[in-house]
Amino acid sequence: IGVGKEELTFEPNDDCGVAPTRNPDIKRYYCKKCGTPTLIFFGPLQEWVVPSFAFPQEVQDKNPPTAHVNYESAVLRVKDGLPKFRTFPPMKEGDQPDLMDE
Repeated sequence: IGVGKEELTFEPNDDCGVAPTRNPDIKRYYCKKCGTPTLIFFGPLQEWVVPSFAFPQEVQDKNPPTAHVNYESAVLRVKDGLPKFRTFPPMKEGDQPDLMDE
């Protein structure tokens, strides 16, 4: 689920870790207790990506996914008609998306 920064309030605490990334503009947050990914922040786009499994089903139903990210390393292939980004959506306006076929 992708949301703009104005739609989300996030206050990291001691249970929240930040995983290392190759891109300094991306921050991946996770739960230190169980290792579950919780949020990804795309700095240049000022957008948060929240893994849909982090929400109850009723929230997922009201906010269906609009794309798949990191599809190149997906364990399960899904034919749902949504765009499948090889890694992440373009970080700068005007950049071409690197999409994969279903």
